[in-house]
Amino acid sequence: MTSPQAPLGPRSPSVQLPFRDYFKVGYGQFGYSRSIQTEHAVLVEAAKSIGEQTLIGRVESLHRFGFHDVPISAELYSPLWTRAWGYVAAQGTVDARFTPTYSVAGEVYQGLGIVHPLLSIFEASAGYRRLSYRTDDINLFMPSLTVYLPFDTWLTEQLYWVPETGAITLASRLTWRPTPRIQLFVSGSFGTSGERIVATQDIARIGSHTIQGGFIIPLMERLSLEATGYYEDRGRLYSRQGGNFSIIYHW
Repeated sequence: MTSPQAPLGPRSPSVQLPFRDYFKVGYGQFGYSRSIQTEHAVLVEAAKSIGEQTLIGRVESLHRFGFHDVPISAELYSPLWTRAWGYVAAQGTVDARFTPTYSVAGEVYQGLGIVHPLLSIFEASAGYRRLSYRTDDINLFMPSLTVYLPFDTWLTEQLYWVPETGAITLASRLTWRPTPRIQLFVSGSFGTSGERIVATQDIARIGSHTIQGGFIIPLMERLSLEATGYYEDRGRLYSRQGGNFSIIYHW
């Protein structure tokens, strides 16, 4: 059985989530406390199924903290062995100010039903990301556990750990997919995340928490709307709130 999170496997004769072939255009805006400039983000993304695999390419235009970065990234999702799947990803930014100059990542998901049928509702993952900034490099480890519940609902608990700073964040996300083209989620996180306003600033452990929610709904046969609302509190640094939306054309 393919994980409902995985954009892979044989193509369905009808359009359904997670979308395999699509073109997405999005916009986001976020306001800050402490008189920090408003953040603006533009997204262009496309995905193409290749057999049972899916390739996703993405270009973002980010205006944040008075700087402008244009990161370009790609992800390749693939089935692996029995009840397992994963992805590899890469990202690069020319003349990066606040995003990584480059990053590489990978994550492997394993359904635990391979151990015993009673564990088939669980899916574990192990992920790693290497981020290179102008002044230093960061290693990010991302283990997770997903529990699949009745009514096409699942809960994911994911840990983010940066050993260089000791920063640890725990994120929880509850997702519900009532129909093949409608998906809703709510998530929250708390911990000590790394903060970087400009690439020359040292990474600091900052206590923070976030609340997020969003949905994907159909507009027409080949169009869907994706929208997300977001609130983040970084203690003495700032609070950040806003959202984004995207129009998705799929086939």
